Amino acid sequence: MNNINDDQISDVAFNLAVMEMVRLLIAEVCFDEDPEAMKQKLGRFEDLAVSGLSARQHFDDLDQATNTKMSELAAHHVTKIVTSIRHYKDA
Repeated sequence: MNNINDDQISDVAFNLAVMEMVRLLIAEVCFDEDPEAMKQKLGRFEDLAVSGLSARQHFDDLDQATNTKMSELAAHHVTKIVTSIRHYKDA
């Protein structure tokens, strides 16, 4: 096994679990029998999330550059999660 301790393994496992549940919830909310309609819903969901992240400063005690970097990284994660969702007809 790699050189990571049980706490680190637990933290990563927790993040994986939360990400999977978020993926499932987004897929349920955006589901449509029509794969194209579902892709459009997922796109709107992603756009709203990314816009929301970009529209505000998240931590008042951090400088603008750090807040911007966090928002950009968070937006990247949103895109990564949303694009991992597939319609069952596309699988």
